Amino acid sequence: MLKDNLKNIPVAFISIPIVLSIIGLIFIFSTGINPDGSNNNQYIKQFIWIIMGISIALLIINIDYYRLIETSTYYYIAGVILLLVTVIFGKNIRGNKSWLGIAGMGIQASEFMKIFYILFFARYL
Repeated sequence: MLKDNLKNIPVAFISIPIVLSIIGLIFIFSTGINPDGSNNNQYIKQFIWIIMGISIALLIINIDYYRLIETSTYYYIAGVILLLVTVIFGKNIRGNKSWLGIAGMGIQASEFMKIFYILFFARYL
């Protein structure tokens, strides 16, 4: 199924982001070199994020967007509940109680809600 979906994508949609990611990785590597010749390893973190981004993009390609729109009401309700949980249990960071601490990471529920909001109202367009 993934092969069929990848055949329909223009080559530029795949090659341009990969080339730009490689260029960015090179820039991060070159700017991370310390005066003593050591490196701060920021490029490794960037490489991990690139791999995660490619993996997520491949997952998104396989999503049946008609089914996604049909179930968008449930996502919207889950997003509202997540926002309420944030108000009650959110971490206070720099005076804002808009972050949830999950598995040692800070997650902003409003970022998920933006996507759920778009999906919910896209059904009516």
